[in-house]
Order: sequence, then C-alpha cells, then structure tokens
Amino acid sequence: MSRNGRCSGLCCSQSTAVQLPTSSLTTAYSTINTPTTRSSISLCAPTTRPLGCPFSPSVAPTPDSGTCRTIYKSEALIVGTANQLRAVTSSVPSVSVAGVDLPVADDMKVLGVMLDRRLTFHKHVSTVARSCKCHAQAIRHIRHLLTTELAQTLACSLILLRIDYCDAVLYGAPNYSIKKLQRVQNNVDLIVPQDPRRSHATPLLRKLHWLPVQQRIDYKVALLTFRVHSTSTPLYLQCLIKEQEHVHNLRSATTSLSQPSPRTTFAKCAFHCTAPTIWSFLPKTVINSDSITVFKSRLNTFLFSQAYSLPFSHSL
Repeated sequence: MSRNGRCSGLCCSQSTAVQLPTSSLTTAYSTINTPTTRSSISLCAPTTRPLGCPFSPSVAPTPDSGTCRTIYKSEALIVGTANQLRAVTSSVPSVSVAGVDLPVADDMKVLGVMLDRRLTFHKHVSTVARSCKCHAQAIRHIRHLLTTELAQTLACSLILLRIDYCDAVLYGAPNYSIKKLQRVQNNVDLIVPQDPRRSHATPLLRKLHWLPVQQRIDYKVALLTFRVHSTSTPLYLQCLIKEQEHVHNLRSATTSLSQPSPRTTFAKCAFHCTAPTIWSFLPKTVINSDSITVFKSRLNTFLFSQAYSLPFSHSL
C-alpha cells in the first residue's frame, strides 16, 4: 500500500488491486486496457491464485470459477487529490476489470488497513484507537493483580503492536491522526506504572523506553528503506529509489538517495519521496551499519535521542 504521486489511482479490495500507471508504488503483474478509464491499468494477482499467474484478457476467469466469484465481491477505490476526485468520482461509478464491473467505494479495508480516497487514514486511525482503548481499559481493571513487567508485556502485545501494524503508511498523515494515536499511547503509559491520570506522559515514555508514535513511523520507513537499499528486494520498491551520483568518488562519501521534487503534498507521501527524506535525516553512524541487526539498534538509539532531546554519539 502506498500513496499515488501525480494522478489519481484505482485499487480494488481483497482479491485485486488496480492503479493508474503513474503510481509510485504498486505490484503489477499484467496490463490490460479498459474503455472505462481510457488508459492502461495494472492488475495485481488475487489472493486465490499464486503470484505470477495474473489475469489477462486472453485468460479471463469464467463465471463458473471460484476466482471470478471473488471478484464479484470486490470494490474499487479511486485515490487522488481533491481536484482529481472532483473531476473523476462523479463520472466513474464503476470500474471494469476482467469483464466484471466493480462498484466504486468511498473506502475499503485491505490487509487490515482502511484506505480512503484522500489517503488520510482517518477511519483507520479511529478504528485502531477505539480497539486500543478497549484493551487499555481491560488492562486498567486488572492492573492491581499484575506486576509491572507483566503489565508492560500486555501493553506491548495488545496495544503497541496494533499501533505499529502497517504504520509506515501513516507517514505524512494529518497531525490530528498522529495525535490521536499518541493520546492512546500516553493513556497506556499511565496505566503500566499506575501513575495518576494527570501525570505528564513524556517522562513516563522515556522511562519505559518507548518511542512516540511519530518516531515509530519513522523507524518503520527507515527500516524498510535500509532493507530495500541493502538487499535490492523487493524489486518493485528497489526500482523506486536511486543512489545520488557524486561528482567526486570519495571513500568517505556517504551513500545518499536521489530526492525527487514532488508537485503536491499528496505526492510527498509516496515511497520514492519518503525514503530519501528519511535516509537523509539519518547520521552516518546509522546508515553505515554492517547488518540489519546493528541498523535496528543504532536507529532506535538515534530516534530515542531525538524524541527526548538526549545526546547521540556519532562515532562508531
């Protein structure tokens, strides 16, 4: 899941996903032409078929196949900026994929993440916050029966893992969405040590060695960028980032990624824009890590120091 940069995209829930060809991040396996959009769109392989066996006009599924019945239950989602949505939404009531008309929805759930047309993730954040509040209230009821270590384990397992799930897509999300998740984490922060509800949350977060929500999002994007840069996998992400060429090839030069120039705020949230931004923010000590284990440790230390204004050692 990612954000489209320059024009609106199309994606379908559960079994398929379609997106306009200028999308910055998509796993495309075949290309078909539809008169509805008057453009080529990418069709991803459904979950009921193995990867590498996509639909195509010549091998479209028959109405009697189970895969086709799955498509009938799917919906399409048009993603774009406000101006693009005003121009497209009213004129495109449905999208034709493999001979099946998919209705256009306002939002859809893909792999547990609620997508909306503007990719604000407001509904997804509200759902996560509501679920976490229920678990936090349950832990509060039995907190007097638990040790501090057990209460912290429950908080990490039931609440923080929900906040961390697919949180990389929240990079660039509106501040009110990030603040809503931060309030949830602050509430849990007060439950674990059994401090009064009016206590300041920042010292407690530092005491528990928990990163704030924004730093947790930066951590996930930076880790994904390091994996793509060091292993060149997956290929559909590796082709989106390019190393910046230096005029003088020095041994001490740090590997930097080429930074594109997006035209809109919506485009800044695409992976090919967020990856170089996060990468340039990291010090050489973190970037020049020999392994992913070392990178995780140094990255966590660096973000922790940035979140709580602590000194960070830049020497190896």
